[in-house]
Amino acid sequence: MKLIIGLGNPEDKYKSTRHNIGFEYLDYLTKKYSLDFKQEKKFQALCCEISESTQKKIFNKSIGEGIILVKPLTYMNLSGSCVQKFCSFYKIKPENILVIHDELSLDFKTVKFSFGKSAAGNNGVADIISKLGNKDFSRIRIGIGPNPQGDERANYVLSKFKKEEIESLTNIFSDCDYVLNQWLNDPLDKIQSPSKDQKLNSNVKLKKKMKYKLKKGLTLWLTGLSGSGKSTIANALIGKLSKNNQDFPLEMLDGDEIREHLNKGLGFERKDRITNIQRIAFLAGKISKHNVLVIVPVIAPYKEARELARTYSKNFLEVFIKASLEKVEERDVKGLYQKARAGEIKNFTGISDPYDVPENPDLTLNTEETNINDSVEKLLNKLIELGYVENLSE
Repeated sequence: MKLIIGLGNPEDKYKSTRHNIGFEYLDYLTKKYSLDFKQEKKFQALCCEISESTQKKIFNKSIGEGIILVKPLTYMNLSGSCVQKFCSFYKIKPENILVIHDELSLDFKTVKFSFGKSAAGNNGVADIISKLGNKDFSRIRIGIGPNPQGDERANYVLSKFKKEEIESLTNIFSDCDYVLNQWLNDPLDKIQSPSKDQKLNSNVKLKKKMKYKLKKGLTLWLTGLSGSGKSTIANALIGKLSKNNQDFPLEMLDGDEIREHLNKGLGFERKDRITNIQRIAFLAGKISKHNVLVIVPVIAPYKEARELARTYSKNFLEVFIKASLEKVEERDVKGLYQKARAGEIKNFTGISDPYDVPENPDLTLNTEETNINDSVEKLLNKLIELGYVENLSE
Protein backbone atom coordinates (compact mmCIF):
# COMPACT_ATOMS: atom_id res chain seq x y z
CA MET A 1 0.00 0.00 0.00
CA LYS A 2 1.25 3.49 -0.89
CA LEU A 3 0.21 6.55 1.07
CA ILE A 4 0.03 9.99 -0.59
CA ILE A 5 -0.59 12.73 1.98
CA GLY A 6 -1.44 16.34 1.28
CA LEU A 7 -0.90 18.65 4.25
CA GLY A 8 -3.22 21.48 5.24
CA ASN A 9 -5.89 22.64 7.66
CA PRO A 10 -9.47 21.34 7.38
CA GLU A 11 -11.71 24.37 7.95
CA ASP A 12 -13.18 26.32 5.03
CA LYS A 13 -11.43 29.50 6.14
CA TYR A 14 -8.11 27.87 5.26
CA LYS A 15 -9.16 26.90 1.74
CA SER A 16 -6.97 28.37 -1.02
CA THR A 17 -4.36 29.54 1.48
CA ARG A 18 -0.65 29.01 0.84
CA HIS A 19 -0.35 26.61 3.79
CA ASN A 20 -3.05 24.39 2.26
CA ILE A 21 -1.42 23.77 -1.09
CA GLY A 22 -0.97 20.07 -0.20
CA PHE A 23 -4.76 19.77 0.18
CA GLU A 24 -5.24 21.75 -3.04
CA TYR A 25 -3.05 19.35 -5.02
CA LEU A 26 -5.00 16.29 -3.85
CA ASP A 27 -8.26 18.07 -4.71
CA TYR A 28 -6.81 18.68 -8.17
CA LEU A 29 -6.02 14.95 -8.53
CA THR A 30 -9.47 13.76 -7.46
CA LYS A 31 -11.14 16.24 -9.81
CA LYS A 32 -8.83 15.24 -12.67
CA TYR A 33 -9.62 11.54 -12.27
CA SER A 34 -13.26 11.86 -11.10
CA LEU A 35 -12.55 10.44 -7.64
CA ASP A 36 -14.09 11.27 -4.28
CA PHE A 37 -12.87 11.65 -0.71
CA LYS A 38 -14.76 10.11 2.17
CA GLN A 39 -14.26 10.75 5.86
CA GLU A 40 -12.66 7.99 7.95
CA LYS A 41 -13.07 8.85 11.61
CA LYS A 42 -10.73 6.10 12.82
CA PHE A 43 -7.89 7.78 10.90
CA GLN A 44 -9.07 11.38 11.46
CA ALA A 45 -8.78 12.00 7.74
CA LEU A 46 -10.47 12.38 4.40
CA CYS A 47 -9.41 9.39 2.26
CA CYS A 48 -9.60 8.31 -1.34
CA GLU A 49 -8.44 4.76 -2.08
CA ILE A 50 -7.32 4.04 -5.63
CA SER A 51 -7.62 0.30 -6.18
CA GLU A 52 -5.49 -1.58 -8.71
CA SER A 53 -8.44 -1.84 -11.11
CA THR A 54 -9.07 1.93 -10.86
CA GLN A 55 -5.37 2.59 -11.46
CA LYS A 56 -5.68 0.80 -14.81
CA LYS A 57 -8.47 3.19 -15.76
CA ILE A 58 -6.72 6.44 -14.81
CA PHE A 59 -3.05 5.57 -15.31
CA ASN A 60 -3.53 2.88 -18.01
CA LYS A 61 -1.68 0.47 -15.72
CA SER A 62 -1.51 -0.75 -12.15
CA ILE A 63 1.50 -0.33 -9.85
CA GLY A 64 0.68 -3.67 -8.23
CA GLU A 65 -0.66 -2.33 -4.93
CA GLY A 66 -3.28 0.05 -3.59
CA ILE A 67 -2.85 3.82 -3.30
CA ILE A 68 -4.55 5.99 -0.68
CA LEU A 69 -4.83 9.77 -0.98
CA VAL A 70 -5.07 11.35 2.47
CA LYS A 71 -6.04 14.78 3.79
CA PRO A 72 -5.45 14.76 7.59
CA LEU A 73 -8.17 16.46 9.63
CA THR A 74 -5.89 16.85 12.65
CA TYR A 75 -4.67 20.30 11.52
CA MET A 76 -1.24 20.91 10.06
CA ASN A 77 0.84 20.81 13.24
CA LEU A 78 -0.57 17.41 14.30
CA SER A 79 -0.41 15.70 10.90
CA GLY A 80 1.80 12.94 12.28
CA SER A 81 -1.00 11.45 14.39
CA CYS A 82 -3.08 10.71 11.30
CA VAL A 83 -0.12 9.30 9.36
CA GLN A 84 0.85 7.10 12.29
CA LYS A 85 -2.66 5.58 12.38
CA PHE A 86 -2.50 4.69 8.69
CA CYS A 87 0.95 3.17 8.98
CA SER A 88 -0.10 1.09 11.97
CA PHE A 89 -3.33 -0.15 10.38
CA TYR A 90 -1.97 -0.96 6.90
CA LYS A 91 1.61 -1.82 7.98
CA ILE A 92 2.96 0.85 5.64
CA LYS A 93 6.69 1.40 5.57
CA PRO A 94 7.99 5.01 5.52
CA GLU A 95 9.52 4.54 2.05
CA ASN A 96 5.97 4.01 0.72
CA ILE A 97 4.83 7.42 1.97
CA LEU A 98 4.76 10.61 -0.11
CA VAL A 99 3.95 13.91 1.61
CA ILE A 100 2.98 17.02 -0.39
CA HIS A 101 3.38 20.32 1.44
CA ASP A 102 4.19 24.02 1.17
CA GLU A 103 7.70 25.30 1.78
CA LEU A 104 8.70 28.89 2.51
CA SER A 105 12.36 28.35 1.66
CA LEU A 106 11.45 27.71 -2.00
CA ASP A 107 10.25 30.45 -4.33
CA PHE A 108 6.70 30.30 -5.66
CA LYS A 109 6.30 28.02 -8.72
CA THR A 110 9.23 25.86 -7.59
CA VAL A 111 8.58 22.15 -7.05
CA LYS A 112 11.22 19.89 -5.51
CA PHE A 113 11.38 16.19 -4.67
CA SER A 114 13.27 15.03 -1.58
CA PHE A 115 13.71 11.87 0.45
CA GLY A 116 14.90 11.51 4.03
CA LYS A 117 15.40 15.24 4.57
CA SER A 118 14.69 17.40 7.64
CA ALA A 119 11.42 19.28 8.07
CA ALA A 120 12.93 22.62 6.93
CA GLY A 121 10.61 24.52 9.24
CA ASN A 122 7.33 22.87 8.20
CA ASN A 123 5.56 21.89 11.43
CA GLY A 124 3.38 19.27 9.73
CA VAL A 125 6.41 17.45 8.34
CA ALA A 126 8.17 17.80 11.70
CA ASP A 127 5.25 16.11 13.45
CA ILE A 128 5.25 13.24 10.94
CA ILE A 129 8.97 12.71 11.52
CA SER A 130 8.38 12.77 15.27
CA LYS A 131 5.46 10.30 15.21
CA LEU A 132 7.12 7.87 12.77
CA GLY A 133 10.47 8.06 14.54
CA ASN A 134 12.37 8.61 11.27
CA LYS A 135 12.43 10.80 8.17
CA ASP A 136 12.83 8.08 5.53
CA PHE A 137 9.80 9.13 3.50
CA SER A 138 9.39 11.09 0.26
CA ARG A 139 8.18 14.64 -0.15
CA ILE A 140 6.97 16.96 -2.88
CA ARG A 141 7.90 20.42 -1.64
CA ILE A 142 5.89 23.21 -3.26
CA GLY A 143 7.44 26.66 -2.99
CA ILE A 144 5.34 29.50 -1.58
CA GLY A 145 8.26 31.89 -0.96
CA PRO A 146 10.06 34.19 -0.79
CA ASN A 147 10.25 33.70 2.94
CA PRO A 148 9.01 36.74 4.92
CA GLN A 149 10.91 37.68 8.02
CA GLY A 150 9.88 37.52 11.65
CA ASP A 151 6.25 37.61 12.70
CA GLU A 152 5.04 38.09 9.15
CA ARG A 153 5.60 34.41 8.36
CA ALA A 154 2.52 33.11 10.19
CA ASN A 155 0.21 35.62 8.51
CA TYR A 156 1.81 35.01 5.12
CA VAL A 157 1.41 31.19 5.06
CA LEU A 158 -2.24 31.51 6.12
CA SER A 159 -3.01 34.18 3.51
CA LYS A 160 -4.89 33.30 0.34
CA PHE A 161 -3.27 33.12 -3.07
CA LYS A 162 -3.62 36.19 -5.26
CA LYS A 163 -5.58 35.93 -8.52
CA GLU A 164 -2.46 35.77 -10.68
CA GLU A 165 -0.97 33.12 -8.36
CA ILE A 166 -4.10 30.97 -8.62
CA GLU A 167 -3.70 31.02 -12.40
CA SER A 168 -0.23 29.50 -11.96
CA LEU A 169 -1.42 26.57 -9.82
CA THR A 170 -2.30 24.36 -12.80
CA ASN A 171 1.30 24.51 -14.04
CA ILE A 172 2.58 23.91 -10.51
CA PHE A 173 0.36 20.86 -10.14
CA SER A 174 1.53 19.57 -13.52
CA ASP A 175 5.06 19.66 -12.11
CA CYS A 176 3.78 17.72 -9.09
CA ASP A 177 2.28 15.16 -11.50
CA TYR A 178 5.71 14.83 -13.11
CA VAL A 179 7.22 13.90 -9.74
CA LEU A 180 4.29 11.72 -8.65
CA ASN A 181 4.47 9.62 -11.82
CA GLN A 182 8.15 8.92 -11.14
CA TRP A 183 7.51 8.12 -7.48
CA LEU A 184 4.89 5.53 -8.44
CA ASN A 185 7.08 3.87 -11.05
CA ASP A 186 10.80 4.52 -10.54
CA PRO A 187 13.44 3.79 -7.86
CA LEU A 188 13.75 6.61 -5.34
CA ASP A 189 17.32 7.41 -6.36
CA LYS A 190 16.19 7.97 -9.97
CA ILE A 191 13.47 10.54 -9.24
CA GLN A 192 14.16 14.02 -10.57
CA SER A 193 12.61 17.36 -9.69
CA PRO A 194 11.09 19.34 -12.58
CA SER A 195 13.83 21.34 -14.29
CA LYS A 196 13.48 24.53 -16.28
CA ASP A 197 14.09 22.61 -19.51
CA GLN A 198 11.53 19.99 -18.53
CA LYS A 199 8.92 22.66 -17.87
CA LEU A 200 9.56 24.47 -21.14
CA ASN A 201 9.98 21.45 -23.38
CA SER A 202 7.98 18.62 -21.77
CA ASN A 203 5.22 18.76 -24.40
CA VAL A 204 7.73 18.84 -27.26
CA LYS A 205 9.74 15.97 -25.77
CA LEU A 206 6.57 13.94 -25.22
CA LYS A 207 5.57 14.32 -28.84
CA LYS A 208 9.02 13.25 -29.96
CA LYS A 209 8.88 10.15 -27.79
CA MET A 210 5.33 9.12 -28.73
CA LYS A 211 5.59 5.99 -30.82
CA TYR A 212 2.00 5.06 -31.63
CA LYS A 213 -1.13 6.94 -32.65
CA LEU A 214 -4.69 5.62 -32.90
CA LYS A 215 -6.15 6.30 -36.34
CA LYS A 216 -9.70 5.06 -35.79
CA GLY A 217 -11.78 3.57 -32.99
CA LEU A 218 -11.97 -0.18 -32.56
CA THR A 219 -13.42 -2.88 -30.33
CA LEU A 220 -10.57 -5.35 -29.81
CA TRP A 221 -12.18 -8.55 -28.53
CA LEU A 222 -9.86 -11.09 -26.89
CA THR A 223 -11.53 -14.47 -26.34
CA GLY A 224 -10.16 -17.69 -24.85
CA LEU A 225 -10.29 -20.02 -21.89
CA SER A 226 -9.71 -18.76 -18.36
CA GLY A 227 -5.94 -18.66 -17.92
CA SER A 228 -5.15 -18.47 -21.62
CA GLY A 229 -3.53 -15.03 -21.23
CA LYS A 230 -6.24 -12.59 -22.35
CA SER A 231 -5.81 -10.00 -19.58
CA THR A 232 -2.03 -10.37 -19.55
CA ILE A 233 -1.85 -9.60 -23.27
CA ALA A 234 -4.38 -6.76 -22.90
CA ASN A 235 -2.39 -5.07 -20.14
CA ALA A 236 0.90 -5.55 -21.99
CA LEU A 237 -0.59 -3.98 -25.12
CA ILE A 238 -1.91 -1.05 -23.09
CA GLY A 239 1.54 -0.53 -21.58
CA LYS A 240 3.18 -0.55 -25.02
CA LEU A 241 0.71 1.85 -26.62
CA SER A 242 0.55 4.29 -23.71
CA LYS A 243 4.27 4.39 -22.90
CA ASN A 244 5.32 8.07 -23.13
CA ASN A 245 1.77 8.78 -24.28
CA GLN A 246 -0.69 8.71 -21.40
CA ASP A 247 -3.28 10.42 -23.63
CA PHE A 248 -3.50 7.45 -26.01
CA PRO A 249 -7.29 6.94 -26.29
CA LEU A 250 -7.91 3.47 -24.95
CA GLU A 251 -10.15 1.70 -22.47
CA MET A 252 -10.20 -1.85 -21.14
CA LEU A 253 -13.51 -3.47 -20.20
CA ASP A 254 -12.46 -6.15 -17.72
CA GLY A 255 -14.94 -9.01 -17.49
CA ASP A 256 -14.77 -9.32 -13.70
CA GLU A 257 -15.25 -5.56 -13.21
CA ILE A 258 -18.20 -5.47 -15.61
CA ARG A 259 -19.89 -8.34 -13.74
CA GLU A 260 -19.31 -6.58 -10.42
CA HIS A 261 -20.60 -3.15 -11.42
CA LEU A 262 -22.73 -3.35 -14.58
CA ASN A 263 -23.94 -6.94 -14.72
CA LYS A 264 -24.26 -7.72 -11.04
CA GLY A 265 -26.81 -10.46 -10.49
CA LEU A 266 -26.23 -12.28 -13.76
CA GLY A 267 -25.29 -15.92 -13.38
CA PHE A 268 -23.24 -18.23 -15.57
CA GLU A 269 -26.02 -20.14 -17.30
CA ARG A 270 -26.06 -19.80 -21.09
CA LYS A 271 -28.80 -17.14 -21.17
CA ASP A 272 -27.06 -14.96 -18.58
CA ARG A 273 -23.68 -15.37 -20.26
CA ILE A 274 -25.12 -14.17 -23.57
CA THR A 275 -26.77 -11.19 -21.84
CA ASN A 276 -23.44 -10.37 -20.17
CA ILE A 277 -21.62 -10.38 -23.53
CA GLN A 278 -24.38 -8.39 -25.21
CA ARG A 279 -24.12 -5.60 -22.62
CA ILE A 280 -20.34 -5.48 -22.76
CA ALA A 281 -20.42 -5.37 -26.57
CA PHE A 282 -23.01 -2.57 -26.55
CA LEU A 283 -20.87 -0.51 -24.17
CA ALA A 284 -17.70 -1.20 -26.19
CA GLY A 285 -19.41 -0.10 -29.39
CA LYS A 286 -20.63 3.15 -27.82
CA ILE A 287 -17.12 3.99 -26.59
CA SER A 288 -15.17 2.91 -29.70
CA LYS A 289 -17.21 5.14 -32.01
CA HIS A 290 -15.61 8.13 -30.24
CA ASN A 291 -12.19 7.15 -31.64
CA VAL A 292 -11.16 4.99 -28.70
CA LEU A 293 -9.43 1.61 -28.73
CA VAL A 294 -11.63 -0.54 -26.49
CA ILE A 295 -9.95 -3.77 -25.37
CA VAL A 296 -12.32 -6.50 -24.15
CA PRO A 297 -10.56 -9.55 -22.63
CA VAL A 298 -13.45 -11.89 -21.80
CA ILE A 299 -14.00 -15.65 -22.18
CA ALA A 300 -17.16 -15.21 -24.33
CA PRO A 301 -17.50 -18.99 -24.79
CA TYR A 302 -20.39 -19.11 -27.26
CA LYS A 303 -20.06 -18.47 -30.99
CA GLU A 304 -23.51 -16.84 -31.21
CA ALA A 305 -22.64 -14.34 -28.46
CA ARG A 306 -19.39 -13.34 -30.18
CA GLU A 307 -21.19 -12.92 -33.50
CA LEU A 308 -23.74 -10.73 -31.73
CA ALA A 309 -20.93 -8.70 -30.13
CA ARG A 310 -19.49 -7.92 -33.56
CA THR A 311 -22.73 -6.23 -34.65
CA TYR A 312 -22.44 -3.49 -32.00
CA SER A 313 -19.20 -1.96 -33.30
CA LYS A 314 -18.39 -0.35 -36.63
CA ASN A 315 -14.84 -1.69 -36.28
CA PHE A 316 -14.41 -5.05 -34.54
CA LEU A 317 -11.44 -7.40 -34.30
CA GLU A 318 -11.78 -10.87 -32.80
CA VAL A 319 -8.55 -12.31 -31.43
CA PHE A 320 -8.47 -15.92 -30.25
CA ILE A 321 -6.05 -16.38 -27.34
CA LYS A 322 -5.29 -20.05 -27.83
CA ALA A 323 -4.16 -22.42 -25.06
CA SER A 324 -5.09 -26.01 -24.40
CA LEU A 325 -7.17 -27.07 -21.41
CA GLU A 326 -4.13 -28.94 -20.04
CA LYS A 327 -2.00 -25.78 -20.23
CA VAL A 328 -4.52 -23.43 -18.60
CA GLU A 329 -5.09 -25.94 -15.78
CA GLU A 330 -1.34 -26.05 -15.28
CA ARG A 331 -1.26 -22.24 -15.04
CA ASP A 332 -4.25 -22.05 -12.66
CA VAL A 333 -2.71 -20.79 -9.40
CA LYS A 334 -6.18 -20.11 -7.91
CA GLY A 335 -7.26 -23.72 -8.35
CA LEU A 336 -10.47 -22.79 -10.16
CA TYR A 337 -10.29 -25.68 -12.61
CA GLN A 338 -9.68 -28.11 -9.78
CA LYS A 339 -12.72 -26.77 -7.94
CA ALA A 340 -14.77 -27.02 -11.13
CA ARG A 341 -13.76 -30.65 -11.63
CA ALA A 342 -14.74 -31.32 -8.02
CA GLY A 343 -18.17 -29.81 -8.65
CA GLU A 344 -17.57 -26.83 -6.35
CA ILE A 345 -17.96 -24.35 -9.24
CA LYS A 346 -20.87 -24.80 -11.62
CA ASN A 347 -21.02 -23.83 -15.32
CA PHE A 348 -17.27 -23.46 -15.58
CA THR A 349 -16.05 -23.00 -19.15
CA GLY A 350 -13.97 -25.90 -20.39
CA ILE A 351 -15.14 -28.28 -17.64
CA SER A 352 -18.90 -28.22 -17.13
CA ASP A 353 -19.71 -25.64 -19.80
CA PRO A 354 -18.55 -25.67 -23.44
CA TYR A 355 -16.19 -23.30 -25.23
CA ASP A 356 -16.87 -22.80 -28.93
CA VAL A 357 -13.45 -22.44 -30.51
CA PRO A 358 -13.51 -19.53 -33.00
CA GLU A 359 -13.61 -20.87 -36.56
CA ASN A 360 -12.40 -17.74 -38.38
CA PRO A 361 -10.92 -15.28 -35.89
CA ASP A 362 -9.22 -12.17 -37.25
CA LEU A 363 -6.06 -13.24 -35.43
CA THR A 364 -4.95 -16.24 -33.36
CA LEU A 365 -2.29 -15.91 -30.64
CA ASN A 366 -1.07 -19.26 -29.32
CA THR A 367 0.28 -18.55 -25.85
CA GLU A 368 1.64 -22.08 -25.53
CA GLU A 369 4.00 -21.53 -28.44
CA THR A 370 4.61 -17.78 -28.22
CA ASN A 371 5.65 -15.69 -25.21
CA ILE A 372 3.71 -12.59 -24.14
CA ASN A 373 6.07 -10.05 -25.70
CA ASP A 374 5.97 -11.77 -29.08
CA SER A 375 2.18 -12.16 -28.86
CA VAL A 376 1.74 -8.45 -28.16
CA GLU A 377 4.11 -7.58 -31.01
CA LYS A 378 2.10 -9.79 -33.37
CA LEU A 379 -1.16 -8.18 -32.22
CA LEU A 380 0.24 -4.66 -32.56
CA ASN A 381 1.53 -5.40 -36.07
CA LYS A 382 -1.95 -6.59 -36.99
CA LEU A 383 -3.47 -3.32 -35.73
CA ILE A 384 -0.94 -1.37 -37.79
CA GLU A 385 -1.48 -3.55 -40.86
CA LEU A 386 -5.26 -3.02 -40.73
CA GLY A 387 -4.85 0.74 -40.32
CA TYR A 388 -6.12 1.11 -36.76
CA VAL A 389 -2.79 2.19 -35.27
CA GLU A 390 0.03 4.22 -36.78
CA ASN A 391 3.69 3.67 -35.88
CA LEU A 392 5.09 7.21 -35.60
CA SER A 393 8.69 6.07 -35.37
CA GLU A 394 8.76 4.76 -38.94
